[in-house]
Amino acid sequence: RHFDYPDPARVRQSNKSIEQLVAEEIVMLPVFDFVDEVEVLNGACNELENSLALEVAKRLGMKGTGGSDAHSKDGIGYCVTVFEKDIQTQEDLIQELKAGRFYPARRAGWDKGRPIWERMA
Repeated sequence: RHFDYPDPARVRQSNKSIEQLVAEEIVMLPVFDFVDEVEVLNGACNELENSLALEVAKRLGMKGTGGSDAHSKDGIGYCVTVFEKDIQTQEDLIQELKAGRFYPARRAGWDKGRPIWERMA
């Protein structure tokens, strides 16, 4: 489904951001009855798209995940989901997601060859 951005006059009158107004429509979609989490950081998306996804996740009471959607070697690991515990198996992954012990992050830089993560939610 395609979402049109609201008329600028509607945005000014509402005292809400574009993301908030569009998110109000998106969260009403029945697909969210079957969704446990929403990707809120995607390395291939622009800031407005990621911001909208984060707003949707917040309204749904979700933390959100991150994914690099890498199309080049530089994009690998740019956006990630950081887990509090090591993930060794699929069962570990599901358990940690259900427990909420994770957060979406963006690579903010490097320190001695290791990434520095900027927490996004």
